[in-house]
Amino acid sequence: MIARPRLGGVLAASALAVVVVAAVSVADAAGLASDESGAWQTQPVPHGPGSVVHLSCVSASSCEAVGSSFSSGLPTATWDGKGWTAERRAPAPADSALEDISCTSPRNCVAVGEHSNDANVLVEGWNGRRWEIQTAPTSESWILSGVSCTSASFCVAVGRRNRPPGSRAATGSLVERWNGHLWSRVAAPSHVSDVLWAVSCASSRSCVAVGDEIHPADYIAEEWDGSSWRRLILGTAAQADSYLLGVSCPIEGTCMAVGGNQGNRNVVERLEDRRWSRSELPGVSSGNLTAVDCLSAARCLAVGGAYVSSSNAYPALAASWDGSSWTTTLIPVEQGYVGGFASLSCPSESLCVGLSNTNEPNAGYVWREK
Repeated sequence: MIARPRLGGVLAASALAVVVVAAVSVADAAGLASDESGAWQTQPVPHGPGSVVHLSCVSASSCEAVGSSFSSGLPTATWDGKGWTAERRAPAPADSALEDISCTSPRNCVAVGEHSNDANVLVEGWNGRRWEIQTAPTSESWILSGVSCTSASFCVAVGRRNRPPGSRAATGSLVERWNGHLWSRVAAPSHVSDVLWAVSCASSRSCVAVGDEIHPADYIAEEWDGSSWRRLILGTAAQADSYLLGVSCPIEGTCMAVGGNQGNRNVVERLEDRRWSRSELPGVSSGNLTAVDCLSAARCLAVGGAYVSSSNAYPALAASWDGSSWTTTLIPVEQGYVGGFASLSCPSESLCVGLSNTNEPNAGYVWREK
């Protein structure tokens, strides 16, 4: 799930079209949503074997994407501003997956995930020419699911002990830090039932990780102040079994976190001035959020998927934050295509790039300014 590096600059009001494609009711899923300044489009993404799912962009012409595969080696792809091109597969055992990626330049990316064959963490680094596996401390059954880098010498990765779907067995969270040479495990104030899904660092002294716990069922956050982690419970959700899957912190002390719950309702938590406040997206009765990207405290895009029962459709869901309220948009996709966002990055005021978690040919999303 999605933790991206901090994006430079602040979106101007006109550029908020990146995230507001048009206010569309949940009942209206006909036609591609657009507004006067831009539009979303689906786009082909390299496939086979495996698929790329997670991406990080450092400019309008430079994005890296990684994914999973049942065969040896993992699929990777690059974005050049026009489209996706498959790259040489990253080294990895069969049945492995990279679950998140963070890039600070076209020649520096870190991706994290798991070796499924031995239930162990997987960390890989990109130097602009090839992917290489990096050694990270771990033990059996641990997985890394989120990473955020602020430079070539500082990254934070978070994860959890693997548990079968639906299991309420004890798990536990995992935090590791990169210093440019080595990965080391960092103590975090987690409970045995915690899971961390995503992390975002505004600087080397300010990071927020989010996830959930199973006893009691609630979502959680942990904060890094440059020397230690402290735990925050954001508050009891309206329904049990809630989780936070994505977080973005454009500046220190300001974050947006998104997720959902087992009742298929979206959840949004905003951190500002050391205080968390909870909200839900207007007009979306059924859907979950998987990723969020903020360029400032007043400019965020949250994405995921929705379900329209009247038409049995699964449109992608995008919602924009203007500093005071949310505006939601549905992006209809091809018939039969379950098309929620899995990841997103907005590298410029005129471009946003996203990926789905499906194996359909048109699994990419692109917003371009007209």
